[in-house]
Amino acid sequence: MISITVVTLVIWHMTFITAFIVLGSLSRIFGMAQKKKPVYRVYYLSCALLAVSLVLNLAGMELDFSPYLGATALILNFTALAAGFAVTMFYWEWLPRELRKG
Repeated sequence: MISITVVTLVIWHMTFITAFIVLGSLSRIFGMAQKKKPVYRVYYLSCALLAVSLVLNLAGMELDFSPYLGATALILNFTALAAGFAVTMFYWEWLPRELRKG
C-alpha cells in the first residue's frame, strides 16, 4: 500500500515541476519580446533538479530514510526553488510596474 507521505511528496514535486514548465514557456515568450537573455532555461534545470530530488527522497524512504539522501534531496530542493525564484525576478520584474500604471 502506498503511504500518504509518498503521495504528498510526489504531488509537491510535480506541482513545482509543472509550475516551472509553465513559467519557462511564458518567460521564453516574454523574454524574446523584450530581447532578454535566454535565462529561462534555468527553469528547466530546476525541473531536472526537482525530479532528481524526488527520486532521492523516494529512494531514501525505501532505504529507511538514509540521512545522506535526505540531506542531498533537501539541498537540491532549495537550489531548484532558489534558482526558479531568481529567474522569475529577472523575467517578471516589469509586471509590478505595469500593474501600478493601471
